Amino acid sequence: MPALTTATTHDPRAPWRARRLPPALLAAWGALWLLTAVAPADRALWLLESALPLSLVALLVGMYRAWHLSDASYLAIAAFLALHLAGAHWGYADVPLGRALQDALAALGARAGLAWGTRNPYDRVVHLAFGLCLVYPLRELLRHHVRGPRAAALLALAVVVALGGAYEVLEWGAARVLAPGAASSFVGAQGDPWDAQQDLALAGVGAGATLALVAAFGRRLREALAPRTAMRLAPGASFVERRCAPTR
Repeated sequence: MPALTTATTHDPRAPWRARRLPPALLAAWGALWLLTAVAPADRALWLLESALPLSLVALLVGMYRAWHLSDASYLAIAAFLALHLAGAHWGYADVPLGRALQDALAALGARAGLAWGTRNPYDRVVHLAFGLCLVYPLRELLRHHVRGPRAAALLALAVVVALGGAYEVLEWGAARVLAPGAASSFVGAQGDPWDAQQDLALAGVGAGATLALVAAFGRRLREALAPRTAMRLAPGASFVERRCAPTR
């Protein structure tokens, strides 16, 4: 079984036909997308929520033969898109998992005398996952274009926050223009006037957490996942240096 590649051990121009995980993830996500298309809570909402994920998948598929990401990055992207599909199918305010979390928070809040559990928090979970999952592939992409892993990490964090802010504006505008009746459900504010700011903050926190974990445990993880292909690299090594680096 081929070793799981990471941002450091992966060659983005390696023969794409030899890879097994990315096509499997694409097939699994496609099947999940078809399942969510069956009797969604709101068809117009589902169409709106599906547009951007489909665009991202189409972009990744289109660039796959010429330039592809590591297995770890594709796993992270697939995890986020799967979480998003659940919100598209049920509506973020009505996802069953979010209802369970809401009840748990309400019970904890009642014990502590706090007003917790007043809304379905599933959208918060997905915005946190946006940062947690997508900053890693962004960092991997940027490492091939900027000098140094720290610069790539900081830029990836900035891109996550910028994309999150752009999405907050885009989703409201798209909902108002394309489906005015579904605008409130699409945005998922649930009556919270600070919803966009909290979502953006969670995305930034998630991205920061992933970058901190990669900085702390990245080398140990990639050595455990791919001991034969892990490369000894100087900080900030370029892609050319990675291709020429000796393997273990």
